[in-house]
Amino acid sequence: MASARRYKILCPIARALDAVGDRWDLLILRDLHAGPARFKDLQTGLPGIATNLLADRLVKLADIDLIEKIETQLGVTVYALTPRGAKTRNLLFELSQFGTQFPPDPDVKPTTSYRTVAVTMAAMLERGATADDRLRLQLNIGGEPYCITVRGTQTAMALGPCENPEAVLSTTYDALLAVGDGALPPDAFSREHLTLIDGDPDALQRFLTLFVRALTHLGGAEDGED
Repeated sequence: MASARRYKILCPIARALDAVGDRWDLLILRDLHAGPARFKDLQTGLPGIATNLLADRLVKLADIDLIEKIETQLGVTVYALTPRGAKTRNLLFELSQFGTQFPPDPDVKPTTSYRTVAVTMAAMLERGATADDRLRLQLNIGGEPYCITVRGTQTAMALGPCENPEAVLSTTYDALLAVGDGALPPDAFSREHLTLIDGDPDALQRFLTLFVRALTHLGGAEDGED
């Protein structure tokens, strides 16, 4: 494993940190949950990372079978999660929930990529989904399309337009962050920050029902921990 420092402690948490505890590791995995990405796509979503450092982290994560380097039919090189890397979804989601307990940095760096939303949204919806839920829609976040698929308790969200979505919705990144952090009530989010662009209004309502159910589930889980 390409890691300069290791804990060398007989503990699975220490071994996990040996694998993904270096700076940027988890954020690279976070962004790849939205789907395969080119090197420059990852740079866009990780403002401040040096080119050589990103290259080093990608090699390291590939060495431990969390990501893989793929050449597409068009000859474009992309990076994608392996099955082992895909297992980090719940880990990243729990970290995101833990992170909401702390105030944001006052000097955040802007990004034009919203890949960060995919892993947290998919995991959140999965916690609110039931065996009867069925939904396929496109959610445009700041003009960037994401395809959300719900099949029972299996959910996915990936960057890119949907084929034959039931509905196309539009919102903003800031609104999603605010409602996820509890700073924006779900009803205000749906009324002021979510727009039906095309498709079946019933799909919008089913999405809102699932979305609110997921938020309520998370709120109940947090209350139960106190």
